[in-house]
Amino acid sequence: MSSPSSTSGFLEPPDAADVATALRRMMHDQLAGVRVGSFTLESVLDTGGMGAVFAAVQDAPRRKVAVKILRADVLSPRSVRRFRLEEELLGVLRHPGIAEIYDAGTLGTDCGPWSGLPWFAMEFIDGAASLLEHAERRNLSDQERVRLLADTCAAVGHAHAAGVVHRDLKPANVLVGADGHPKVIDFGVARAAEVDLSDSAPGTASGEVVGTMRYMSPEQAGAGRGTIGPWTDVYALGVLGFELLTGHHPCEPRGENLPQLARSLETAEPVPLRRVAPHLDRDLERVLAKAIERAPGARYRDADELADDLRRALEHRPVRARRAGSAARTLRRLRGPGLAAAAAVAVFALLALGAWRLAGRSAADARSARRDD
Repeated sequence: MSSPSSTSGFLEPPDAADVATALRRMMHDQLAGVRVGSFTLESVLDTGGMGAVFAAVQDAPRRKVAVKILRADVLSPRSVRRFRLEEELLGVLRHPGIAEIYDAGTLGTDCGPWSGLPWFAMEFIDGAASLLEHAERRNLSDQERVRLLADTCAAVGHAHAAGVVHRDLKPANVLVGADGHPKVIDFGVARAAEVDLSDSAPGTASGEVVGTMRYMSPEQAGAGRGTIGPWTDVYALGVLGFELLTGHHPCEPRGENLPQLARSLETAEPVPLRRVAPHLDRDLERVLAKAIERAPGARYRDADELADDLRRALEHRPVRARRAGSAARTLRRLRGPGLAAAAAVAVFALLALGAWRLAGRSAADARSARRDD
């Protein structure tokens, strides 16, 4: 019989890292060496929320590729739709900053329990590291980091021009190869631009929140209370830029659940860039501040606009982002539950001021009339 200590944690859920490690080992053991279309699988590169990515070799042309396979443990009609949607999007989005797709299909019967799972083959990024890892490994200068961010924004801007919002931009989804060029990957939760969160959309449940908490915009965290659009990606890119340049989050999300997270994003004031890194250019601070505005309409319309202003800052040309005036800053602070009351007080004060001025003018007119008499 086992001792009590050996059974501790028996009913506890397994650690996510342990599950991922076990899944990678299982898929490698059962699929390494298997042919998938014109590709031969070699080893598992990574596992994510929906799929596992294998390094593979294509027959002709002879080259190394990455093959993404839907994970069996998340298999459902909706996950298959999402996987196929990513496949279709990559086929449409042709940009040097977005990983190119080569082929797609489903695993054959020789893949045992994995047979029937959808897959697609895409560009292999040699020497890939996440955006932040690459910057640290290469010890990039501030200018090089801004240029890298601008290139990333240009790639996302291409998706926006095609009507696609990524919705999960984070360092791990921007890979930088040995050549120093960024590649945006993982469009698995992308959707059409300007979709109201109160509406359902193909492959996405109504009100469902997807993405990574640390990089979510206020409208994305508050499911059902906003509209997802290019500005949602702009916010994530602004957070990425802030981290890339300072190593810190501009407005660290707080809360143990989504409602608390949404509330913290709606009320907390972002830290100005130059408070963390005083040596950085003031225009650059303005650009990133505009990108992470809480109100979607106050941000850049899309990632192309953000890329353009980042390059303006790099070249010391006037940027479109300007410092918010005192009235705008006051309104930002008043956003939230107290906004209606504050607005009412402001209106009352303006009316009172107008009445006071009108009364003053009337009294002055009366005195003038008496003098004339």
